[in-house]
Amino acid sequence: MTMMYYRIYRALPALLILAIMIIIAQAHGAHAVQSNYTLLSFTLAPYECNSMPLNCTTDLRIILIPYYANPFNVSLAGMPSLSSLPINYPSQGIRWTLIWLPDPARAGNGSRTYILVSRGTEDKLLIFLEPGGACTDYYTCWYPVPGVSTVLTMNATYPNIWIDLFAYTGILNRSNPLNPFRNWTYVFIPYDTGDVFSGDRVMEYCGIGINGMMDCVTTYHVGFVDAIMAMRWAAAQGPWKQVVLAGSSAGGVGTILLSYYTVQIFNDSHLIVIDDSGPGLTSTVNPHFTFETTEQSWGYLELMTPEAREIVEETGEPLLGLEYEFQTIGKNVTFALYEMQEDLVMGTLFLGYTPNEYQQVLLYYTGKLRQFAPNNFFRYLPIGYAHMILVYPVLLPPNAFYTFSICGLPVYEWVDLLLEGKPIDIVQVTPYTCVINSTQIVSNISLG
Repeated sequence: MTMMYYRIYRALPALLILAIMIIIAQAHGAHAVQSNYTLLSFTLAPYECNSMPLNCTTDLRIILIPYYANPFNVSLAGMPSLSSLPINYPSQGIRWTLIWLPDPARAGNGSRTYILVSRGTEDKLLIFLEPGGACTDYYTCWYPVPGVSTVLTMNATYPNIWIDLFAYTGILNRSNPLNPFRNWTYVFIPYDTGDVFSGDRVMEYCGIGINGMMDCVTTYHVGFVDAIMAMRWAAAQGPWKQVVLAGSSAGGVGTILLSYYTVQIFNDSHLIVIDDSGPGLTSTVNPHFTFETTEQSWGYLELMTPEAREIVEETGEPLLGLEYEFQTIGKNVTFALYEMQEDLVMGTLFLGYTPNEYQQVLLYYTGKLRQFAPNNFFRYLPIGYAHMILVYPVLLPPNAFYTFSICGLPVYEWVDLLLEGKPIDIVQVTPYTCVINSTQIVSNISLG
């Protein structure tokens, strides 16, 4: 098989996923972040030049502002209080209130951005990071062609089709009596920066537009700034009896870096984190999402502690940066990862692996972290190709959070156990057997 046909073969599952997402859309109609920054402007070193649709001679990535803002120094005095919002009862379904974030919060296109808040009846808080892809250059961020652009939106419009999909389903569906969070307060942080909530950097991306002319776009990869400001506001509305940080896909990846700061912002040493389909792995195949490319575009290493940064630089995998957290302020943190072992969106579309390759990488690195921190890190890893479970999934029914299970353990019950302080690590090894807590092989779990 020639290299060209081999690449086409590898891309087929990703193209299938994109087609499905388009159909669904149509159907639904810093550790001590520096406060003083200097402007730098230089062209990044070229990376592997097999970008679609053009090569590196027309694909420029320039750092405009390496550290955009310190979100811990921003006044939030102009934001309304939670107590001023109406209570959202489960019988009403989900009702959101839009709250604009103050400067310097930004969407990827430089416009203002916001959070959505739904006030519950219990003194418990769910922070949810929206899914939506990722991007590292002109074509993946701004090219208006599915399969080239790999981020859903860089514009903080409201309402929009993605909010309709993600902010009303799964764990954000108050009306479902099985929902462990149905009475909690929700803070929904929209995703519109292309940086998996881990960026504090402004880039300029240039390429040839669909009109054939050179086009350059200033791109605000500042999802870290937006998320920290949102969490600071939420923390000020407490005290909270329990806090959960959760996110799907890009939002799931964002929980890895943000969990360290969430512990501090909420002073919650027993924080629970639920990472849905965002295992924080980088690619050795797709040049757009290698460790080097993502770090250069988003600047997340500068937001880590020196110790965590050393681990990530040595391994090339942001997921393993959790090792430092679990040894220090996160000794009592519960970090839970849901991910399908052959996830076509995360594994193939973004990281460029075949399903079997992704399965091996996922099991290796999550197994390594599980071995390092068996009291902190817990997995729910089914065999399969689907993507996401906490909100509207790809290749699963819309209500899969309540119906999907492996070895007799439904996802929603796995989450219930997390909240009760009884976490379970479960990895499916055959259609009928699972490994529980890394040792016991079972065909059906007894929760009694």
